[in-house]
Amino acid sequence: MADPVVSVFMQVLFQGILEFVREELNSEYADSSDRDRLISNMRLIKSALREAEKKPLPGDLKLMFDQLKDAGYDAMEVLDEVSYESIRHQVITLASLRNLPFISVANPSRVNFRQEMQNKIKVIFQKFDDTVKFAYFLQLANSNGERPDWSTPQQTCLREAHVFGRENDQEKIVKMLLQSGQHRIAVLPIIGEAYIGKTVVTKEVFSDEQVERHFDLRLWVHVSDHFNIQKITESIIEDIEGMSFQCSNLNTLQMRLQKQLQGKRYLLVLDNYSSEKLEDWENLLPPLLTGATGSKIIVTTKHNIVFGIVHTIGPYRLQGLAPDDCWLLFCQYARTEGNNSGDSLPSRLKEEVLQKCKGVPFIAASLGHKVSQERDTGKWVTIVRQELWNCGSDNEFIRSLRLKYISLESEQKSCFAYSSVIPTNYLFDEEWLVQHWIAQGFIDKEQTGRSYFKSLVEKSFFQRAVVDPTGGQHRYILSQMMRLLALDVSGGDCNCYVMGMEIPFNNQQKVRHLTVDLNKQNDQQMLDVIPKSKFLLTLLVVGGSEDYVLTIPNDIEQRFPTLHTLDLSYSSITELPESIGKLKHLRCLQLQSTKIRQLPETICDLYLLQTLGLRDCYCLEELPREINNLRKLRHIDLVNVCGLKCMPKDIGLLTELQTLSRFVISKRRKYMIRTHEGGIGELANLNELNGELLISGLEHVNDVKEAAHADLASKKKLLKIGLSWSVTNKKDTEIMVHLKPPTTIEELTISGYAGRACPRWLASPDYKKLVTLRLDHFKSCTVVPCLGLLPLLENLRIDGWDGLNTMNCSTFCGGNTASFQSLKKLHLEGLGRLQTWDGDDRCAFPSLLELVIKNCNKLEQLTHNLPSLTKITLEGSPNLYGLRKFPSLTHVDVTASGDWMLRSLSSLASPISITLSKLPAGCLPSGSTWFHSSLRHLHISHCDHLESMPEDWPPRNLSHFSVSHCPQLRELPSGIRHLQALENLEISGCGNLIGLPDMDGLTSLLWMEISACGSICSLPDLPGSMQFLSIKGCPQLTHSCMTKGSLDRCKINHIFSVWIDDDEVFTSADEPCFVDAET
Repeated sequence: MADPVVSVFMQVLFQGILEFVREELNSEYADSSDRDRLISNMRLIKSALREAEKKPLPGDLKLMFDQLKDAGYDAMEVLDEVSYESIRHQVITLASLRNLPFISVANPSRVNFRQEMQNKIKVIFQKFDDTVKFAYFLQLANSNGERPDWSTPQQTCLREAHVFGRENDQEKIVKMLLQSGQHRIAVLPIIGEAYIGKTVVTKEVFSDEQVERHFDLRLWVHVSDHFNIQKITESIIEDIEGMSFQCSNLNTLQMRLQKQLQGKRYLLVLDNYSSEKLEDWENLLPPLLTGATGSKIIVTTKHNIVFGIVHTIGPYRLQGLAPDDCWLLFCQYARTEGNNSGDSLPSRLKEEVLQKCKGVPFIAASLGHKVSQERDTGKWVTIVRQELWNCGSDNEFIRSLRLKYISLESEQKSCFAYSSVIPTNYLFDEEWLVQHWIAQGFIDKEQTGRSYFKSLVEKSFFQRAVVDPTGGQHRYILSQMMRLLALDVSGGDCNCYVMGMEIPFNNQQKVRHLTVDLNKQNDQQMLDVIPKSKFLLTLLVVGGSEDYVLTIPNDIEQRFPTLHTLDLSYSSITELPESIGKLKHLRCLQLQSTKIRQLPETICDLYLLQTLGLRDCYCLEELPREINNLRKLRHIDLVNVCGLKCMPKDIGLLTELQTLSRFVISKRRKYMIRTHEGGIGELANLNELNGELLISGLEHVNDVKEAAHADLASKKKLLKIGLSWSVTNKKDTEIMVHLKPPTTIEELTISGYAGRACPRWLASPDYKKLVTLRLDHFKSCTVVPCLGLLPLLENLRIDGWDGLNTMNCSTFCGGNTASFQSLKKLHLEGLGRLQTWDGDDRCAFPSLLELVIKNCNKLEQLTHNLPSLTKITLEGSPNLYGLRKFPSLTHVDVTASGDWMLRSLSSLASPISITLSKLPAGCLPSGSTWFHSSLRHLHISHCDHLESMPEDWPPRNLSHFSVSHCPQLRELPSGIRHLQALENLEISGCGNLIGLPDMDGLTSLLWMEISACGSICSLPDLPGSMQFLSIKGCPQLTHSCMTKGSLDRCKINHIFSVWIDDDEVFTSADEPCFVDAET
């Protein structure tokens, strides 16, 4: 294995030096022969570094590489100063005059600077010369070592010899497999971190006697990291038939598998499934669906996103082992004398083992195996302390954990190693980390960074934690295990310090990338604890409490003179010192979600700055006036910076800008020239902008030519554009014509437009990539433009059109049978004058899945057939005659729309889910008039006058039933006792409800929540199937359940998890133990 001090950051460091010398270092600072010599040396050094990754190094060579790394960082610091000075010359006052050769040569300060840099560069050249003359180094640089071979191990279904602490997991999973449910073929994902024991537990389940008896076939397939449907299908067939079967035709394979599974109840384990592509799963699934009812598929995976793709039940989330079980596993593999309990071993050893394991059984087993090779148990503490992250170790856990890391390219390795600055469970997004990578010189282009990031996610180095349903930035986490790996391979260059630790932080190890956790319990000022450091390149601050006020001292440039990245996001900082502008090397300044009101003007002296992150800085009112000096600036993130009042003049000179998420146009007074504010024309040359751009304050644009000069149509890389007016402008119509977005956009929002007619470009079929269109608060338009021919339009919202009386599909759809071919969701809201929406057979909306109509209180009828409509949401529509019998409609949500919905229930074809809110009636119709056998979910809420429900309520096939915020409801219908398919019951905000009907016959009930029902005093008999009970805001019921020996206490003893007022008071996963009420 490589030595981390050699292999991680140094390759990209010296590649950066090589590129700068080759492309930017001119004859002012070094003559051509010196540059050529340095370029030659850089190539030798890079070659040596590649070889150093493949072999162990002697101590003297390690020391030399250490010194070489310091020299490399020193070189980059000097080259940065050269670059900084070059940009400063371009932006200073009277630059064209002061940069004339005869003036520049005579400038004493420039002469002194050149001389100083020349001397520093000579010293650096000499250091590199000395390095490449070192004999062993030259031998290393010219060798051709082979990279070690690493193979991916497969797992079989055979049980492990030693398994501890997984009995409860096994029991629960077996129970889930043996239960019958609504799915004929059920898929259970088992999710957990790498090496947490997913495969081991699944083997125990697979070999369980009950499971063996229950299933006709038990099949086990290991899925490789690279999804191959043909190999997976072949493996399943081979497991069934007991012999290899290969075929190049997937159809033949799937037909054979379908025949083998036909009518058989099987259990299939897909171990290590990692594909996050829905189409992969959908292509694999068809032959598996031919099995008999009750068949189960277990999918073990590290990826949360896989759960969303494959599951029909579960998931089951596997946690780490309990400390005692980790210890027993260690002792088993250590082959301790006696009963393997480790009683004879020193307590210090147990502490060390548990600290290393952190609940991961693989580590416990690996450590036990390692110490078993040493007979002297007195040495075990030292072995364990050094073993886990000992780079020269052949430990199997280290080999497994580094397996994928080793295969990464050098730049990807550096990117991953740098991610060790991210604390465990800290949420981050792709763009944020890519901008960090660029600031450190690991990559030079955003697209390269996105490609690397995607690769690291696919290979499970990063885990997706939060999926943005709108298609925006997903959020990710770095698991504890992967963070430890990243820390290890960073070779001491990265560290995290928690404020309040007993051991003070010092930087004797030359940490270059530091994360400081402010620790909510600590009130020390960060920079009173973190010492000065000329080595520090990254300072990332996390944590802290609302009461903790972070301050940055005036001498920050003296404390951390070489900072490349300063990230104070989410901290309580309110201002930055003027000295921030002296951080000459700073490339990335992140201030997201802080309370900064104003940035110091000295920020405009940060000539190397590439990223200025101001997302969610709601208090920020203005950008620095001379921001145009920052010619290398690529990203100004202004998402949700709602308080911004204007844009600085000449911001349009920043032609490298890729991100400018908000552009605010301010009012220009007639007799007062505000020279520091820029108009919309500043956008003219910003053609590298990508992502999103919201332009607000368009009411202040009075010059049509300026709008045309902005040339939005040329911004081909933008994906989202927003155009916003706050008040009316007489020239709105003319200005709108010239605000035509590029035809490549995917999302367009226009808000507050007051023109009488929409521009022609809005309905142009040239917008072939437009997916989402929002047209909000068009104050004067009376005709909706022809939008039906936008070929990829999927989401359309029309909101707050004050003058719209009718929507005629001859204009809206274009009277064309090919209109709205892709539209999936249509949202109509706040159309207070709309009375009719006329349609005919030519306007079929063939793909429309969801229709939302809110506060269109004069709309009387829906005339379209809408053959694909599955969900409809109606709110504030009391004048509708009723609903048509839409053939595919399954989900209905009606709020504050009068009684007509109750009359329409019988016209629904096959509803699955119905939500009825704010009904004016005091009672509901008998179920016999409208119950549907297809109905599974029924929700009744905010019905202020509802007093009772008919006795034949609710429908017997329900799986989910909820009643909420019905203050007059006195009792629930007795028909609840017959709901044998009911799994989830929720009752909340029903203050007059005095009791609950018998429930012991609800044999499928798993989950029940009761909240804000103060009149309920006791529980009915509950079924044995109950797994979860939550009681909140019900004082009488709470007292009864918490009183020791009470009847209600006995009724809930069998439930797996009981929560009262947001605290878990009982779980059968542990020894039964209640937090008793005082008696």
